[in-house]
Amino acid sequence: MNRLIEFMKAWWRGEKRVAPHGARGRVYERKDGGGPIQAVARFHGSIKARVYRAATGTWEDLGVISKPKKE
Repeated sequence: MNRLIEFMKAWWRGEKRVAPHGARGRVYERKDGGGPIQAVARFHGSIKARVYRAATGTWEDLGVISKPKKE
């Protein structure tokens, strides 16, 4: 179902898919003859923590406790 929605969005933008299905990422080309468009997303996650202290009845924000490793 997601592929159908992505295809419809590209069609509304005036693009057509040029990469084979199953390829990583989405590669589209403009129907008017423009160059290919490649969409790439890179995410960098982090973990934040918040702790409830039952003895005092308050929340403590620890902030970021883990950052992504450098490659």
